[in-house]
Amino acid sequence: MSGYCYSRPVGSQARRVYRDRNGPWEEMEVDNDVPTPEDGPVVDLYKAPAIKRMPGRILVPSFASQLPAELIHQIFLELDVPSLGQVRRVNLATRHLVESFPAYQLLREHASHALRVMHATQCASSLSIRWLFTEFCQPWCRACGDFGPFLYLPTVTRLCFQCCLFNPDHRVAPVPHVMYHFGLSRNHIKSLPVIHNISTEEFPGEGIQRYKFVDVAQAQNLGLRKHGNSERMKQLAKDRSTAADDAYRQRRSDLRQGRRTKPVRRWGIPPHPTHSDDAKFWRHCGTTAFPYWDRETLTLEPGMYCRACTYHWEEKVAEDHFFLKWPIFPAASWKKQPLVKMAYDRAFRVMDLPEHFLHCPQVKKRYDFAKRRGPIDRPWRRGGKDYLVTPTGNIQLKN
Repeated sequence: MSGYCYSRPVGSQARRVYRDRNGPWEEMEVDNDVPTPEDGPVVDLYKAPAIKRMPGRILVPSFASQLPAELIHQIFLELDVPSLGQVRRVNLATRHLVESFPAYQLLREHASHALRVMHATQCASSLSIRWLFTEFCQPWCRACGDFGPFLYLPTVTRLCFQCCLFNPDHRVAPVPHVMYHFGLSRNHIKSLPVIHNISTEEFPGEGIQRYKFVDVAQAQNLGLRKHGNSERMKQLAKDRSTAADDAYRQRRSDLRQGRRTKPVRRWGIPPHPTHSDDAKFWRHCGTTAFPYWDRETLTLEPGMYCRACTYHWEEKVAEDHFFLKWPIFPAASWKKQPLVKMAYDRAFRVMDLPEHFLHCPQVKKRYDFAKRRGPIDRPWRRGGKDYLVTPTGNIQLKN
């Protein structure tokens, strides 16, 4: 899929200059979705290019456009997002068909950030639009049942923050590490959904890496089907380590005897996908924010948090006990989560907040939220706006 979406101020206009093969330069105004050369590319949002009408030529509708719209939409639901974007580029008739597809309209309008991330990680073609739209219209975490404001990319399922970090069935690991410890080959990896790392952050001890990630649970099950049991996979990893040691000693011997001139390096053993500290870091590479679309009320909910639970964790717990340990606090403390931290991470739908307020122990403490300790830019403090939620579930911005 070619073409890119660029960031620009809202309401700005773009103009592109075209040249006709048999005529002079011609300038044509297009919409805000068309990039300009001075902007930096982000990712493709599967938007069709502006259609230039040629004199004396008529755009003939495709055969698909002559079918009932309901049938066309059912076919579109079975496509993935890149394929639907390619259909949109065929001609003007198919472009109108795709733009009249309700699922496509809602996802592009309200979940464009998730579509960008899915395209950048190259996982958008793993599942159909029907599956993605189903997750978009259901609010619950597939692992625990709480409200889930995040999308787990390898399986395109909705998760909450706690399950993104700790659920053993939803974690990713780099492809080389999975191949080493589970005894898989490149051909085996091709059968799994692969996501690409888009972060420019440095990996612990490895610098900036452009890893490809796979779901650990799927890779482990594939290894068990191939080798029969986990002991066999451990033995294969041990044999690989022994072979690497033997090869390293042979290269050292060749270097001492003058048969080798290049320096010798012993490659380290890749960390285990489940039993290493790096596994906590890799989890952040497999999820993205994903709002919820309520089909009954026609409202979008990215998730809201209890202000009392937030204040209690930020001002009474983290400020007192973890300031001197940051940033090693997450790696040291995530193995056993305190209840106040779990309450801090829990997101809610607007209609669920009044019920939570009735039983929240932090609400009953009646904190004065204006009293803050230390600067407001502490790394454990949550940003965002405060809203007032009425007992009926209505919200209004707090002044």
